[in-house]
Amino acid sequence: MTSRTSKAPATKRKSPAQKAREARARAARDKATQEPPATPTPDTAVDTPSNADAAMTFGELAEGYLKALETAGKSRGCVFSYSIDIGLAVRHFGEKAKVATLTEQKIIKFFESDLVTKTRTGKPKAKPTIDKTRRVLRQALVWAAEQKIIDAAPIPAKYARRQKRTATTT
Repeated sequence: MTSRTSKAPATKRKSPAQKAREARARAARDKATQEPPATPTPDTAVDTPSNADAAMTFGELAEGYLKALETAGKSRGCVFSYSIDIGLAVRHFGEKAKVATLTEQKIIKFFESDLVTKTRTGKPKAKPTIDKTRRVLRQALVWAAEQKIIDAAPIPAKYARRQKRTATTT
């Protein structure tokens, strides 16, 4: 004969994804209720430069772009993945290189370099991997232009983001 003991009803456990969504929602609510600081803090100074003439280095651009991704609520995995891809660009152009000196020709040279198109062993990388590395740099340059760090993103037309084609009627 077995005796039954009364147990509290089992509560439904939350999945990690659900916990993450709730945490982001809480953070967004908290952020919405806070007033922005009157003067920029050192952390926000990287995200929003005060003038377009500031000679930002490529290393600072990469750091600012990754912080902007974190602020936008991107996952740690996404930010980490993007940091690896933007790190390739920093390695290619140099951490101290000025962002304002980037040209379409330099971007093409990077996009077609072995650093982007081949693995460390010399084998060709998969097309989605190459496309992602190119996309991350393109997005960082567009972000820099939006933040007025550079006048315009020097993205070659060949690698510009493809627009959806709409059917035209004649």
